[in-house]
Parts: sequence; structure tokens; C-alpha cells
Amino acid sequence: MKRFRLARSLFPCSVLLAACTVHLHVHEAPAPAAEVRVAPEGPPPPSHASGIIAGITIDESGHPTLAHVGIVTSSGSRSTGTSASGRFRFVDVSEQPYVLTATTKDGRIATIPRVDVGSVDLRVLVVDQGCKLVVAMTGRPTARLAVFQDEVRVHDFTVRDGKIAQLVVPAGLVSIELYGTDLSEKRRMELAPGGTAELAFALDH
Repeated sequence: MKRFRLARSLFPCSVLLAACTVHLHVHEAPAPAAEVRVAPEGPPPPSHASGIIAGITIDESGHPTLAHVGIVTSSGSRSTGTSASGRFRFVDVSEQPYVLTATTKDGRIATIPRVDVGSVDLRVLVVDQGCKLVVAMTGRPTARLAVFQDEVRVHDFTVRDGKIAQLVVPAGLVSIELYGTDLSEKRRMELAPGGTAELAFALDH
């Protein structure tokens, strides 16, 4: 019986010890700082607008209007038609300033003398009444035709032997040059708003 009482007297102590929680805080050595690699300096990443010229053509009421849009330099031009909502977009455009010209079928015209690559929200107001110009060339397979007003090149495109070219040009005094290898024919014309003018070049073979 004494042995039994001893076991019972030890039991509460074992319970008491089991109920005690010992908190041990182990302080680990700090981890070595991660190595920071600095990238070599270089050009900044290209903008999302790099190589793009885009916008919308609108009428005098601010509504979108269908138009033919060209971007022009001394080395040539590119052109496109707008969407039904008046939107236009040129991609992969080389970095240089351009002249932007927009024309409509009813003879309206707008010119922006300088547009830089990366201009993606242009609003082109096409309201000025231009003049329709009909151009014919014979005697040479192809040549370039440039139209200037106030020394601004507003059109520059290819004309072909025996093919009629029709375009809308600014009203007023304009200079026109037919050029190519060993070729430079220049004309000056005073054009009336809303009118139609014809121009013919007959070249020797």
C-alpha cells in the first residue's frame, strides 16, 4: 500500500511538469546579404510608340471623316486610307520628321508641316478646300512628282508613263516638280479652291 500511495503522490507532479511549456528562443546567425548585380548601362528600352505615327481625321464638327493620309519626306512618302472611324496608323516608320497631308474625296485637305515619330494621338482637322489636280506624263517609264506650298513638300509620289494621277493639293500658289535620274521639270501654278487643274509632262525618251 505504501508503494501505491507513493505512485499516486508522484502523479500530480508529473502532470504539473507536462503542463509546463518551456519556450526556447534560438537566435540564428543572419543570412548573408544577397549579391546585387548591376546591369551595365545602355540605351533605354524603346517606347511602345517607337516607329509609329497614328491619329484620327475629323471634320469641322469634330466628327471622324474618311480620308487618304500621307506622310512625306524628301526621300519619298507613305500613304494609307483611314478606317470608317477616321483612324490611321503607320508602323515601322524611320526616325525623322514628316509632313502629314490628309485629303478627302470631296476635295478637302489638311497639312501638318511637322510630325515626329511617336505621335500616336494626332487629331487632323480636314476642312480647307483644296484643288483637284490631274497629272499625266509620257516619254519615261516612271518619275517622281513633288508638290510644294510655302516650301513645304505636301505630296511626293510616283507617276507612270501614260497613267493619269489625280490628287488634291492646297489652293493658292503651288510649285510642282517632276524629278528623277537626269530629270527635273518644274512648274508653278495658281490654283482656285474647289477647282480642277490639269498638268501634262511630255518627255523625250
